[in-house]
Amino acid sequence: MSQKHPFVGYFATTEAMLYPEHFDFRSLRIVPVEGDGGTFLSAENEAKASFFSVLVNEKTKTETPARCIGDFAKKSEAEAFRIRMVRLLDTSNEIAETALCLWEALLHIRATNNPDDVTDIDTAIEAVYRHHGTSEMRRAMYDLSEACDREYTAAAMEGHFDGSFDWEWCPDWLRTRVHWDPDGKEFPAVLAPA
Repeated sequence: MSQKHPFVGYFATTEAMLYPEHFDFRSLRIVPVEGDGGTFLSAENEAKASFFSVLVNEKTKTETPARCIGDFAKKSEAEAFRIRMVRLLDTSNEIAETALCLWEALLHIRATNNPDDVTDIDTAIEAVYRHHGTSEMRRAMYDLSEACDREYTAAAMEGHFDGSFDWEWCPDWLRTRVHWDPDGKEFPAVLAPA
């Protein structure tokens, strides 16, 4: 189903850069848009999109209206911009802290593997780590941190999880929500939602 988007004569990018604390970095998303003159609709599929808008919710006391912070011809360009804006709008450094927790969890998983009780995931994690090395794996944990943080926040808000973030959520998330190449060649990647 299509959703109408109001035409905005300016992007909220400058406002977001000046006042990042007014915007919810977890709400950043890409919407494929079809244009027909002055009316813009969400495209029902990406192949029909005229362009891709990056939207963010503004934090307010009564509602959270979506604001457009950029339009891009290619989805890949919109995604690169969205990722940069996540880091900019994360004024409390939650993404960086999540990356540190993932790194710590990864090291703990590797250090505590019992040879008699190793799972396929543990073997794949070890293969990826050995193939790419420490500095590449630190970067990989940083790249995974936004998705981990977003999924944790959603689970906590919906009441599906109330345990320890660093010692329960992160190790479990690395084992269940990340694809680890058994051959070790591919970098870890977030699995598509079930």
